[in-house]
Amino acid sequence: MSLTPDRFFNGENTCSCCNKPMYVNDVGIVFRPSYKIIDDFLFCVECATQMTMAILQDLSRLNPDIAFAYYDRFTGSKDATSLNLRRHAEALKALAERMEGHAEMVDQFGR
Repeated sequence: MSLTPDRFFNGENTCSCCNKPMYVNDVGIVFRPSYKIIDDFLFCVECATQMTMAILQDLSRLNPDIAFAYYDRFTGSKDATSLNLRRHAEALKALAERMEGHAEMVDQFGR
């Protein structure tokens, strides 16, 4: 996955989920499947957020052996698996901290 704008995005410049037009300075998420049977996907921020939250909730309920098997596919170096696990762990920690902060704001001030 990568953030847009991507100078060489392969596909239509609309959100693959809601069909919102995406322009040069719009920010979203590009997903490039490792197999090229299907085209790339482009998601606007709103759709990417909904999808990410749903996926994170599902992953938290999975068998860890299944969830972590993905990381064994990183073979660029002998440390690739651990480096990617740590990188993703840091990103999830940062997300959890921001969510906790937002929850505190909601408690204090409402929506």
